Amino acid sequence: MKKTRWEPTFAEVWTRYIPPARPSVAEITLYTRYLRLLQKKKTGKIKLLVLGSTPEFRDWGYEENLDVTVIDYNADNSKVLGSYMRHKENKEHFFELDWKNMQFSNEFDIIVGDHAISVLQKENVKKVLENISNALTDDGFFITKHYLRLKKKERSLENILKDYYKNQSNYGIYQATSTEIVTSQTDPKTDYFNFAKALESLQQLSNQGKLKKEDLKIFYFLNWENMKFDLYAPTKSDWGNLCKKYFKIYKIDYSEDIYAKDMPIYFLKKK
Repeated sequence: MKKTRWEPTFAEVWTRYIPPARPSVAEITLYTRYLRLLQKKKTGKIKLLVLGSTPEFRDWGYEENLDVTVIDYNADNSKVLGSYMRHKENKEHFFELDWKNMQFSNEFDIIVGDHAISVLQKENVKKVLENISNALTDDGFFITKHYLRLKKKERSLENILKDYYKNQSNYGIYQATSTEIVTSQTDPKTDYFNFAKALESLQQLSNQGKLKKEDLKIFYFLNWENMKFDLYAPTKSDWGNLCKKYFKIYKIDYSEDIYAKDMPIYFLKKK
């Protein structure tokens, strides 16, 4: 069985990461647009469920005067990531709980999960999606961004880097390439991405002069060599079929970030 649940180690290096591993300002702006749609329909506080302990979502909930609930399988993750919040005075409800064991019914108006699907074990995805659907109110949104294999044939790592140095090098290499690195290096037989294996491939390309040493150092700085979990990255088709089983696809939208074309944001409603 592949280990996909992220470890407290990742929470501790959280500040080293930037979008797309974390929500961007442009993404939060997009989410707020859909929040406004709900606010036009509902009186009283909007109830927000954050899957995981993402500081950006918890701060967003505070700034928008939402009733915030956080669910994380490890309370230490919540404490560590909570220390990175701008609004530490935020009063929120916390449950130390595995998402596959959630038993809410028509409880939350918005459920957000930044890469929540990516850190699941493949065999648990259906149960978690079922629980999320059950937890949504009838007008609510499940908003999710995670790794998807969008292309019929992914580009090689070498071509991704070649394109970066030719066309996108004014952006940081992680922000511009990491999404496609993950999807291109995902094993199509298992749907899992392994950090250490990808880093080995990046090291080989650096040895060949196809990846600058200073850019390679960034992936070491992000602790890819020590990540003890794999990421789940299904095909767009497989993900679409899962969505349709448990939700109505309200819209597939995009932020204005450099990586946005490779990372669509799904706005899903209860079936």
